[in-house]
Amino acid sequence: MWVVVFVLLMGYSFDASATQHPYYAKHPRHKELLDILLKQTRQLKPTRLRRFPLKMSVKDTNGKTFSFWTLKGKTILLTRWATWCKACKAELPGKLALQKSNTKLALVGVTNERAAVVRPFMNALKPGAFFPITLHDPANRLAQLLPTAYLPVTLIVDPWGWIVAKRVGPGMWHWKAHREAIQFLTQPAQMWRLRKKTYRQWLRAARGVAPPQILFVRGHQIKQGRPSKINFVIRWRGSRDRFQGIEWVPTKLPAGCRWHKTTLTPISTYGGVHSQVLSLHLLGEKTGNYRIPLRFAYKRSGHPTPLQIDKGTLFLYVKAPPAPQKPLKRKAYTPIRWK
Repeated sequence: MWVVVFVLLMGYSFDASATQHPYYAKHPRHKELLDILLKQTRQLKPTRLRRFPLKMSVKDTNGKTFSFWTLKGKTILLTRWATWCKACKAELPGKLALQKSNTKLALVGVTNERAAVVRPFMNALKPGAFFPITLHDPANRLAQLLPTAYLPVTLIVDPWGWIVAKRVGPGMWHWKAHREAIQFLTQPAQMWRLRKKTYRQWLRAARGVAPPQILFVRGHQIKQGRPSKINFVIRWRGSRDRFQGIEWVPTKLPAGCRWHKTTLTPISTYGGVHSQVLSLHLLGEKTGNYRIPLRFAYKRSGHPTPLQIDKGTLFLYVKAPPAPQKPLKRKAYTPIRWK
């Protein structure tokens, strides 16, 4: 009894199907990255991993029996469509272009309309302008996987025969985010080796480990003897209080340049991006070129240990103030006398 209760409780804390997947069970970071790529499309919704019935056989529009087992090892885009559905026709060119750029992608269309309606519709199309594989499912055997309430509905099956994502409604399949997600799905190991550095940055950003983004101009020109303000725009996503105590770490400044003060504006939020402006006031005492190392310290919420980020070098040119000009002598105004 206690074992059953423990299993039920644990079922809410992790995805048990992910531990059974033949590939993602050994590479959990790749599964985490796949969810990030799918969410970046803003259309493809990651689903709970479950097996797709590859051994199922369905007849195509020509009456021949088709088995999904012949597509094992390929990524399958299984789409329910209808002859009257305008959205199905609108998204199809994007899917066909996606298949041309990826040889390990298979497009399969499913319809439950009568054969007398489907065959004339398909005969009127140009060769290569429709799904390469079109199945006829009048008994709605795939209704549990592809609901008939909304059209089009697309199901994404990975090369191991597991359902990973779903799209309800038309999709922008020509977008770069869709192409990158499908490419990683077909060859996760190869894509991880090619773009390991970029993928690791995305994982750190999704986990909240990535430091805040600091934007600034690397070269500045100031006047001698006057405090000048240099702005650093600090941006991050997530919770508003994700980073705290962001400040510039004072370093040994070169002779002829002196630190005056540092100011920090309140946090502002726009479009889900939080930002602050840190202003560094420097005073140039002597003319010349200076290099100032930049290092910032911050704290993550829930982590009392301060962290530091190195942003390279700030190039500063201190120029002499302009020489005072002599006041111009005004000529006496002589009124014009008219004769």
